[in-house]
Amino acid sequence: MKNHNIQKMCAIAFLHGMVFYASIATLYRTTYGVTLSQIATIESISYICTILFEVPWGWLADKIGYKRSMVICCFLYFLSKIIFWKAYGYPYFLLERLLLSVVFAGLSGVDTSILYLSSDGNSHRVFSIYGSMGTMGMLLSSLLYALFLKDQYRLAAFWTMIAYMLAFVLSLCLKEVHPVDANQQDRKKILESTLEVLRNKKLVCVVVAYALFNEVIHLLTVFYNQTKFEQLGIKNQTIAYLFIVMTLLSMLGIYSSKLAEKMKESTFTYMLLLITIVASFFMAISTHIFVVVTAVALLNLTYSFFVPFIEKVEHDSIQSTYRATMISACAILGDLICAVVDYGIGKIVQYSLDDAILMCCALVGISLGLFFVVFSKFRIS
Repeated sequence: MKNHNIQKMCAIAFLHGMVFYASIATLYRTTYGVTLSQIATIESISYICTILFEVPWGWLADKIGYKRSMVICCFLYFLSKIIFWKAYGYPYFLLERLLLSVVFAGLSGVDTSILYLSSDGNSHRVFSIYGSMGTMGMLLSSLLYALFLKDQYRLAAFWTMIAYMLAFVLSLCLKEVHPVDANQQDRKKILESTLEVLRNKKLVCVVVAYALFNEVIHLLTVFYNQTKFEQLGIKNQTIAYLFIVMTLLSMLGIYSSKLAEKMKESTFTYMLLLITIVASFFMAISTHIFVVVTAVALLNLTYSFFVPFIEKVEHDSIQSTYRATMISACAILGDLICAVVDYGIGKIVQYSLDDAILMCCALVGISLGLFFVVFSKFRIS
């Protein structure tokens, strides 16, 4: 049953990775009626809404089981892609993102909990494979876009919708790993589990540091890189091919667990964050195409190595049976940080893209400082 779940979850990740418009996601939005500043505002609103849904979703997942929660989220994910396919203007893209807020809050802790409980103690490797399957799906869809769809933005969104529909169907085949008798659930214990996260200083530092890193990478590799490429005179089709190269590099994240085993956890963390700082700095100050492309490639690479490691750290830190609830509590803190980051960076990018990227660089520096505190005062695992 456990291998069955891992296989199905990896297939779902592959299908969710098939975002055919990923290489032109920002250009898609700006073509159909939103600005970079509005995109940042939408992202910020989305994180605030995700915060509101986090703990209720975690509580619901622990109450109804992880499979049912996964099925609901996959259906809503599919619905959001239908909206995105037809969206035009700020209200529609905001609606799509609000629906995604519900999805992200629901998936937060549920997908990784299913994998963690099915991994037989080898969660870092399983998380690495899971992330790489999503990357593989994105690679295939990006290649198909570059070869056949090219500048047909709406058609790219249509095929993305089809992939998410298949993921929803596949989620119905999962096996439950957390059956819960709703009549025996103690809400007081769930509340205590939530508050336990805030009392865990090590976990709070890790969550905040990871949130800063995660959102910076999200902004730089999803939104700002495309605009930067366009400023340097790179054509849309070339951007699509570059995206494929970046995705190929991200697949190396499957070796995250092997690399981490050969290094101290502190060395592993510092190395990835320092590379991120240097890459984002050169992305901001350089006007040379090769330098900027290399910087974006390094950002994708560090992200793919770091995420499975942090997911393992979070789950290893949780002993409660109300795992989804506690992961959701961690996500609330992270989402709040991300909302503030998006709002602040969104204000800066109105005036200067390069200044916004430099601020992202500074935020990774703060993340590095927090991890230094973690390794100085706590054992990370």
